[in-house]
Amino acid sequence: MIVFGKSHSIPRKLRLRQMAGGIAIPSRKELSLRSRIMPTPLPQQLLIPLQQPGCASATPIVAVGDRVGKYAQLAEPETQSGVPVFAPASGTVVALRQQQMTVAPNQTTTIDCLILETATDEVETASSTGHDYRELAPGELNTLLASAGIIDTVDAMGGSEALATLLNKARTTDIELLIINGIESDPYMSSDAAIAREYPEAICNGAAILQVATGAMRCAIALSANQQESIAALQDVLAGSAIELLLVPDKY
Repeated sequence: MIVFGKSHSIPRKLRLRQMAGGIAIPSRKELSLRSRIMPTPLPQQLLIPLQQPGCASATPIVAVGDRVGKYAQLAEPETQSGVPVFAPASGTVVALRQQQMTVAPNQTTTIDCLILETATDEVETASSTGHDYRELAPGELNTLLASAGIIDTVDAMGGSEALATLLNKARTTDIELLIINGIESDPYMSSDAAIAREYPEAICNGAAILQVATGAMRCAIALSANQQESIAALQDVLAGSAIELLLVPDKY
């Protein structure tokens, strides 16, 4: 997510300028994009940390022996800088223990973790809030986002921050342009392209929600110009939308 304030002059119709430098590396994304996104088998046990790097710890609201459904809340944040924790799968909580984990290159720490023994019968816990984001005040929307446990990686060392905290900071400035960055210059990286190809509605809905949450006047989704399937999928969804699609030359 990239934002531009009023100090930048944003033209009526967004256009790309020539970018000096960089190298054009032959793309190898087709190696992973030749198939659809495939589900992976669930492991027998999941290790669920109760703290994200840069965020406060969360306190468990479940006990050992509790059976939980997928998306059920497992822990409450201890402070506003923390995020709630949810179950990634159905199963039974079998332990709460401390585990040494890598949080950044060459950096480990001990974190409280829940151990979830996964179930073969997947039972989902309803995750919908029942609210229409277009009818909510920005503060209410950001509170809902905070309760969803979404974090955003903000630096290369693995530091994280609650997404709602970032959005509240963003609202203190007048944002003219919000860019949803789906560009992957690395020749082998293809996760953004695959998600855009297979879940274009979700991406566009998410962009619209973020535009409301940040108060940005305009919003654009940026993709590499050589991702034809992803571009076509987004163009279909964005037809008639105020959200713009930016196609960026594939440079590294």
